[in-house]
Amino acid sequence: MERLRIRILGLRGDAILVTHLPNIAYLCGFTGSSGVLLVGPDTATLFTDGRYAIQAPEEVAGTRVRVRIAKRGLLSEAGAALRASRGRQRVLFPPSKISVGQFQQLRAAAGARVLWSSDKNAVEELRAVKDARELEEMRQAARLISEANRNRWSAVMLRSR
Repeated sequence: MERLRIRILGLRGDAILVTHLPNIAYLCGFTGSSGVLLVGPDTATLFTDGRYAIQAPEEVAGTRVRVRIAKRGLLSEAGAALRASRGRQRVLFPPSKISVGQFQQLRAAAGARVLWSSDKNAVEELRAVKDARELEEMRQAARLISEANRNRWSAVMLRSR
């Protein structure tokens, strides 16, 4: 989240709206099929629906992300949260991951004080650069796959005798 906040500032934004589920999972751990993450300078809020009332708080525990169960559409809820903020703000969003209709709904809910700008794939760029923990997890996964393949080939060889 901190690396994302630095990237937001670099793009001259005040907040970012994340709608792509793999990016949401990467940032806060939420694995549900319906969610929108709004990340500001000091807070982050996951908007999801009632199906995830138990799962969402469990999965994002420890990430300092608040969970709000949306009573209406997720984008409308995120827009309403932006509208409730004081002053003008520039919010980054993923134009390639949101339809024109969804954007219109979001813009209407957020009001005229929000200026919208492309996120320029900010989260994808963060995901492309691996930190030490991620590299170690990838090494461990590769070891497990190699071990499983060795065991599979050993079993195949034993059966062929």
